[in-house]
Amino acid sequence: MDILTSLVSPAEQFNVLFYTGIAILAILILLLIPLRWQSAMTVPFSFRTFGIRKIRRWHSRTDTLANLMLWISVIFCILAPWIPYAPIIYLVWLIFTWLAAVSRAIRLSKVKSRPVRLTVIFMVDLVAAIGLLSTMGFYNNFVLWIRAFLFGNDVITKEAWELMYYLSSPNPAFYLIQTILLILPLASLWGQFKYMRLENTFKAANLTTYCIKNVFLCLVMAVFAIFSPGVIERIYNQDPSAQVQVENGSYPLEMEDAVKLYENCTQKIEQEKQQQEEQNAADESEQPAAQPAVDPSAPAEQANPEEVPAAPEEAPVEYPEENPEAIGV
Repeated sequence: MDILTSLVSPAEQFNVLFYTGIAILAILILLLIPLRWQSAMTVPFSFRTFGIRKIRRWHSRTDTLANLMLWISVIFCILAPWIPYAPIIYLVWLIFTWLAAVSRAIRLSKVKSRPVRLTVIFMVDLVAAIGLLSTMGFYNNFVLWIRAFLFGNDVITKEAWELMYYLSSPNPAFYLIQTILLILPLASLWGQFKYMRLENTFKAANLTTYCIKNVFLCLVMAVFAIFSPGVIERIYNQDPSAQVQVENGSYPLEMEDAVKLYENCTQKIEQEKQQQEEQNAADESEQPAAQPAVDPSAPAEQANPEEVPAAPEEAPVEYPEENPEAIGV
């Protein structure tokens, strides 16, 4: 429990539970909408048979549209730190991808059972919801996006071209984790979209394995988004007080905004440290000089080491002429 608290603060734990609960509640509400209404609302995103072509050599079919969408998604996720307003573009693209996958899940002609079809729709919604929470900073206060932007700036300024940079800066690790998180939900949803269009059923041998795969994917995305910032900062021995924090909900949407936010946080931390050092120095100067400790069990003559014992009085010397008896008179 101590390790969990050190990686994720209690406030962040509450945010994780709160946002996840809201997402699951929203999914359940969407399932209450009749399937025929959902089918009518998602007609533009089903694409019918557009992009499906036959391969005569192998006597099979392929979905060129889904392959193109998948490659666009992967390239965008890799280049996201260098694209202006990348978080907003990704959010719109993820919602579009979710609508396309749901539109095919609703139209599965080989799935006759209504509960099975609702389960497939629920899993598609769950992957999209957890993917949105993981990639859009709800689980980590936008830290992964900020660090990915900082890595993009380091590449432009050629700081990332040195080998020692990867041993001292955590930004490359944050960029790698963020890129994986961005790709996972898009790759899963477009893969399901392609399989459902070609096979008219869900992408698994049976419903149990389908649910296990999607739940496992959601757990991987959530764990990476929640715990990766704390783990990476520990590996690179980063000061917890030097973490980049978003203030007043001003999330950076471009590389320049992230750089300015990081510089402001760094200046604020340095000012706080300087003020703390000055306060400590002032407190030390106001304290009186320490007095030597006195042992109460010590003898009285040793109680005060500064007191010097008086010399014993010497007996008066008698001179012979003053004492006639001593002379023998």
